[in-house]
Amino acid sequence: MKRKSILQLISLFVFMLILSGAFVSEASTKKVAVGTFANGAKSRYGSFACTNLETNIFSGLVQNRNYEVVEREQLNQIFRELGLQNSGVVDSKSAIEIGHLSGADYTLVGKVITAEIIPFDNFLYRGYKGKVAFEMHLVDNKTGLVLYSDVISDTDSQMYSPGVSVNQRNLISGAARSAAAKVLEKMNEITPLT
Repeated sequence: MKRKSILQLISLFVFMLILSGAFVSEASTKKVAVGTFANGAKSRYGSFACTNLETNIFSGLVQNRNYEVVEREQLNQIFRELGLQNSGVVDSKSAIEIGHLSGADYTLVGKVITAEIIPFDNFLYRGYKGKVAFEMHLVDNKTGLVLYSDVISDTDSQMYSPGVSVNQRNLISGAARSAAAKVLEKMNEITPLT
């Protein structure tokens, strides 16, 4: 009889631990809104780089267990209401309003400053490099303060091969994908998995 009550007590204790763990992980999940990136590069590939960055960051955050992501159409509607749809700029006041309207803890915005294809030719290699660089800002929607700001860049390259054409859009897409991975790493440092 005593053994049965000890087992029940242990079972209750384990159940309570599991239940408290579920509440802790729910509380630690942050909701983030990924804004429209502005094309500050004004280059041939600027808009393409913006779209690739937004898509890769959005998909990466959705797959990340740390974050819930505001649905794109809901965020676009909020940006239209606030008159921010074309600017890509979120100030303290609009960040707080975005948080209020969307329930997001953070808003991630950025501006592409470089999107270009650069030919290279050294003694050993010849080819093309796609380069993407953008300013990233992670804003706390409760306080309006910028939690993190940096210029993130990356490249993708293709060696020259006779008879093989260079797909420049693939180079820009590859560079944007690599830069987006850096953003996701930084966001996981800010809000690590618990």
